[in-house]
Amino acid sequence: MKKENIEFLRKLVQTPSPTGDEGMAVEVFADHMKKFSVYQFTDKFNNCAFTASEPKEGNTKVMISGHYDELSYMISYIDTTGLCNIVRCSGEDRRVLPGSKLLVLGDNGPSTGIISYKPIHVQDDKDYESIAKVEDLLLDLGCTSKEEVEELGIHVGTRAVYEKGQEMLEFGPKGDFLVGPGLDDKAGVYITSEVLRRINKDFLKAADIDLWGVGMAQEETGLRGSKVAARRINPDISIDIDVCPVTGKEYDIDPAKYGDIKFGKGVVIENGPGKSPKIVKELIELARKNNIPYQLGVCRAGGTNTSAIQEHASDCETVLLSLPNHNMHQPNETCHWDDVEACIDLIVKYLESGDL
Repeated sequence: MKKENIEFLRKLVQTPSPTGDEGMAVEVFADHMKKFSVYQFTDKFNNCAFTASEPKEGNTKVMISGHYDELSYMISYIDTTGLCNIVRCSGEDRRVLPGSKLLVLGDNGPSTGIISYKPIHVQDDKDYESIAKVEDLLLDLGCTSKEEVEELGIHVGTRAVYEKGQEMLEFGPKGDFLVGPGLDDKAGVYITSEVLRRINKDFLKAADIDLWGVGMAQEETGLRGSKVAARRINPDISIDIDVCPVTGKEYDIDPAKYGDIKFGKGVVIENGPGKSPKIVKELIELARKNNIPYQLGVCRAGGTNTSAIQEHASDCETVLLSLPNHNMHQPNETCHWDDVEACIDLIVKYLESGDL
């Protein structure tokens, strides 16, 4: 099992990148990519694009992408007591919020806040049986006045993400798992970087292929960054990388509805609207031929950048590859290294197959 450039992934996971304000993640991505690829642009959306070599007019453009924006919150009100209210910016799971830590990105540096809710001892039956609404939760920054909060550089509109420094990228007795906030989809960004690093660049030049690797922004707020990037790059082929839920009775996720998806059984090749049947078939054949573990998933249109890329590039075949993921949109998500490596291997084999 390869675990190459794990420190790049660690730094990316540790870097706050609230959706719509991903600038710090752009810097981490760009600094790493510049070591082995050619910088093309960073746009005002915070999409950041590289190519394996200098692009050439008339070449087939293949775009590999993942999104580095992560779930986030904003301060919506600061009480005179120093307690704050928050609102969601994306699709966070509010059931896991009470007691969680947030990293609040104040103008004077980050501060840790704890999400507070009334304890079980004083909850009535209705409180206990229901899920607390975000507007009923309070963020405690250890301050006792509004002025003390403001001295931290925190104000209405200040962003917050799940606390950093809790990732475990070699989790379990064999180190097979990677755990941390924002693996949806910083693991996909890692895969994007590894494909551009490992690919045979001489082959790409001989095959007249321009390979683009893109870190995308604002996926969690309506697939917004991918629309801008797709129009600008206008790829012929797009391979988007994201995550999908692990299924099974132990997780109470019915395989009959979502597919039989397991950890460590390989990359998930998604089927459905927006996923090119031709490329899906080729990927399956390559996986079988090269003994690359894979699983088959079903994915409706929408929900990931794939559909937005298909709609906003002028004439693009799109496909989605997914990593099995548990605890999606919660403070600590889980993926498996074997699935990560299978995804990298499959994309590289596809690009070097000479049949695009």
